[in-house]
Amino acid sequence: MSMPVLTLDPEDIKMAMSDQNTEWLLDPATGKLCLDPEDAAFAFGHDDAELWTPADPEQVLPIPHFASSDGYQLMQQFALEVAGSEASERLQYALRMRKPFRRFKDTLIDFPDDERRWFQFEADEIKRFAENFYEDEGYAVRWTETPGEP
Repeated sequence: MSMPVLTLDPEDIKMAMSDQNTEWLLDPATGKLCLDPEDAAFAFGHDDAELWTPADPEQVLPIPHFASSDGYQLMQQFALEVAGSEASERLQYALRMRKPFRRFKDTLIDFPDDERRWFQFEADEIKRFAENFYEDEGYAVRWTETPGEP
């Protein structure tokens, strides 16, 4: 028996996974992000709440949580992937400083090729993380195309 397929927008999932303040849900019928009706009313007002409420609140799926420790680990992994380069040394140093997330991103600005590689690496890893999560929930994932991607 084949698994049902979720069609997901990678940007939406990335945003929802890293949002530390909102408990986003997923409407499996549409692949759209949604909120509990009370949360939607609080966040968007009663008039717009229905835009963010699932058609069937009993059928929603959780969004995998991507903790800051997961993000930090991802940055460490990337810094090691560009090993032997000036970027690698500076990124590893940035991760040992106060405010490592900000310093990591500030350091990447000096290395435009590695910055592009980082954004692709991060996107691919978040997709992999979500795919594994939903596979454990009994779903296969298909990603919508992002503008500029093949």
